[in-house]
Amino acid sequence: MASRASDDVEAFSHRPAFRVRSEFGGARQWRSRKSRPCDACRRRKTACIIESSPPCRFCESRGIPCEASQKSPPTRRRPGRPEVALSPESLVARESVDAGPSAAANASSFTSHGMPGQVRTAEVVHRSRHSQSTSEGYAPDGAAVLPSPQTNASDHGSEFSENPVAAAPPPPEGYRPEAAQAARDPSILTLEDGERRHAHCIGLAGEQDTDLLASFRSVIVNETNKVDAGVVQVFAGNPLHGEPPVHFNIVMDDFIPHDNLARDMASDAIERLAGRHGPRLVSLYFQHVHPANCIVSKARFLRTYARDKLSIPASLRGVVYGLGATFWNHDPTSQHDPLAFDLRTLLEQAHYSLHREYHAPNLWNLQASLLLVHERPGHTYTMETPRTWILSSSAVASSQMVGLHRDPKLWNIAPWEKSLRRRLWYATYMTDVWSSVCHGNPPHVHRDSFTTAPPQIDELSIDEDVEDHLKHMVDPSSYSPNITASARFVEIIKLTHILHDLLDFSYSDKSYKESSGDHAARETRLLHIQRALEHWLSLLPSCLCRTSIISSTGSSNIASLHLAFFAVKTLLYRSLMWPVSMAAKRDPSSALRRYFDRAVADFNGFADFISGINSQCLHGFWGAHARSHFVLCGNFLVYLFLTAPTPDEVQSTFRLLESVHTSLKRLRETAGNEDAVALLRPVVLRMDTLFTQASRIMSSGSTDLREITLSGVQI
Repeated sequence: MASRASDDVEAFSHRPAFRVRSEFGGARQWRSRKSRPCDACRRRKTACIIESSPPCRFCESRGIPCEASQKSPPTRRRPGRPEVALSPESLVARESVDAGPSAAANASSFTSHGMPGQVRTAEVVHRSRHSQSTSEGYAPDGAAVLPSPQTNASDHGSEFSENPVAAAPPPPEGYRPEAAQAARDPSILTLEDGERRHAHCIGLAGEQDTDLLASFRSVIVNETNKVDAGVVQVFAGNPLHGEPPVHFNIVMDDFIPHDNLARDMASDAIERLAGRHGPRLVSLYFQHVHPANCIVSKARFLRTYARDKLSIPASLRGVVYGLGATFWNHDPTSQHDPLAFDLRTLLEQAHYSLHREYHAPNLWNLQASLLLVHERPGHTYTMETPRTWILSSSAVASSQMVGLHRDPKLWNIAPWEKSLRRRLWYATYMTDVWSSVCHGNPPHVHRDSFTTAPPQIDELSIDEDVEDHLKHMVDPSSYSPNITASARFVEIIKLTHILHDLLDFSYSDKSYKESSGDHAARETRLLHIQRALEHWLSLLPSCLCRTSIISSTGSSNIASLHLAFFAVKTLLYRSLMWPVSMAAKRDPSSALRRYFDRAVADFNGFADFISGINSQCLHGFWGAHARSHFVLCGNFLVYLFLTAPTPDEVQSTFRLLESVHTSLKRLRETAGNEDAVALLRPVVLRMDTLFTQASRIMSSGSTDLREITLSGVQI
């Protein structure tokens, strides 16, 4: 049987190759082999149908040039010997078509040069002629005759070392010299930018033992002898330091036709809605949203958008358009050109596409998942929508699938990708922790479930310099890295760590039960967290101080940071003053009475903060979590008013409440768009509810908690 298969392969290798000469310019039917498809349809792998002469139906619908390059398609190499080993790296390495100015940056993703000698690949020998037939994308041109694990690659000459596999794309402007030198090293891999491929991290509890994979790796071959997945190693591990090997499954983006159709329909709908305004919406996004929420890799996004915007997942394009559209009226050049599409329809199409893209998570659609959390809530939402919490859980799952929770410091990948992976992990981590506060749920991410180190300020500047030929796409303020935005990102990570400690210690059912038995130890731990919070505020860079809120251009970025600080302080005081009861109000030694005056003094600072917010700051980008922060702080002021133990303290807390309420009403009257109204509406509703009954409580001189009933009133 084996002999017969070997004879088949030998005969197949000597069979003459027949080639059909194709032309471009005339009518073309679907799947025609005599008429060449245009470049756009060939890149998208869609049907190129020409009625009589170019353009084809697709190019005509998009208004793009319908052209075909004169270069003939590459010929397939016939196998020179029957035993062909398909390495995971060669399976996922294919040069993508790039007509833009940054062709070098669009090189294929994986190379086998940098793998250790004895674990470069696992040989999978296919002696049948049918093994030469691969699925689309896993073409035999990537196959190479590989040495056995016991031999040195150099013993096989150029057959292995000159395998035509591209290295990682060169980094953009703004890289440090040592990083740029490393990125040009052909031994450096990249897990991103593989054409129609994605990488799944193989966890320690995965289907295969990671230590075994370090010695033996194999591709997965299906019933038809087609390769379904390969394995690539990015870190060999170090048992002496307790560092396991790290591997990724490389999987083709082959979805069922229904999902492909749905995703393409969503992409077409998004581009049809954005229309000619798409580039302007991208510019507005990077001008107003990106400095406050630097999730998207700016230069990488702009390069890809300029070259072929449809190669960016529809979900990310849709949410960038949508968030940019909220600032359309801020652009003087757009005053007389209103947007003609419904924003919610656009964002729903982004959700629709993202649901299909979950089959192939990568850094692109993870960015979309993180940004969709900040979608404007509906008019009826006085409570935070559960969709925020559900989207954050999806972002956590996607980030873990692509291995962001594992520190890439020692991995054999490009420096720009290490930086982006760290940035996106902490964006996911912060989204998870702050979203948990919106609903009072425990975070999905635990402190011992990740090892990724936080990014530094200079690292956040990587890929933020816009190249000269792309500067027409953005506002001049977006040309260079925003140091204030980078500093804010680093500081909000530190604040999130403090919040996570507080939630783990004091805001879970288990900790509630455990801490009820030892009040002294509980209070000691909470005071330690309080010192950490005060230390964070004292070390805040001058560019992020509260005095910069009025004078800074992107003042909402700074204001939202301080609002988050007061939200953490709210949760800290609620824990310190626990338990709240009528007995605690009457007991001078209770925690409620001991910390009451200090809480009132600290939240006088919150009243000053609210009064310092102006119209420009209000109409900036605050993010979805700012609504719950306002509600937390507003409710805590009501908490202080209701728990005031003496008539004098009732009067002082009422004045504090009245001051904040007046400032919020002033801001509500200056709110010029739906986003500003949505930001303030929940907290104003709650305070208006109180003030409908506060006069009765004040006139009676009562401080009984049971005399007030909180109910909703429309403003």
